[in-house]
Amino acid sequence: MSTAYYETGGLRFWNQIEIAHREYAAQQLLNVIQKSLTDINRGWIFHQWDAPILTNMERLSGEYTGDEVFILQAQLADKPFALRPETTPSSYEVVRQLMHQGKPPICVWQAGKSFRRERMDGASPSKLRFNEFYQCEFQCVYSVGSKADYKAHVLQDLLKIVPLLVGGAEVRIVDSDRLPNYSKHTVDIEAMFNGNWKEVASISTRTDFSDTEEVLEIAFGLDRLVEIAFSKSA
Repeated sequence: MSTAYYETGGLRFWNQIEIAHREYAAQQLLNVIQKSLTDINRGWIFHQWDAPILTNMERLSGEYTGDEVFILQAQLADKPFALRPETTPSSYEVVRQLMHQGKPPICVWQAGKSFRRERMDGASPSKLRFNEFYQCEFQCVYSVGSKADYKAHVLQDLLKIVPLLVGGAEVRIVDSDRLPNYSKHTVDIEAMFNGNWKEVASISTRTDFSDTEEVLEIAFGLDRLVEIAFSKSA
């Protein structure tokens, strides 16, 4: 498992083998999701981006409060900024720019660091909660009214690969115990970890991008995959 050399704040050090598994997991998720969507519709185009970690507070979802994000003391261009709690806002901006060149379906994905203040019960690897962590998020934008059941097809394919990414741990899909106001439906992928079910991914049908497009959001916690995989192999 990862190491806490600083011994504070749930901050983790990742070794070479763990980093390699994280990168392998992101690539495998891309391969599966790309094949799953293009099997239904060959028109899907995938774009990987790496957006800034510093994010204008105005771009963050109203789901986040000041207690949940790390806000910068200094402002940029007289505006408050924070360390991003997720990659969604920047992926949405990329999609908007790409749509000047073409129409959906478009998928923009990122794999990188996000930050959240785990104030309620603290950051800890035993809880798979981290103040600083790696996400792999796919924002798959398609036209409202599409008859293709993209979510069901992707979930079916993810269930085949996720057990391999968590070292053979048992995996299940459940309805999420929280439904954000931007989502029509959210399900979680959970893996067995130390005798308990732990969320490793959330898959949502988002309605907050535009009136004419829906978004299939597939969000994985890469650090959670790594922790579970190496706890199984220990």
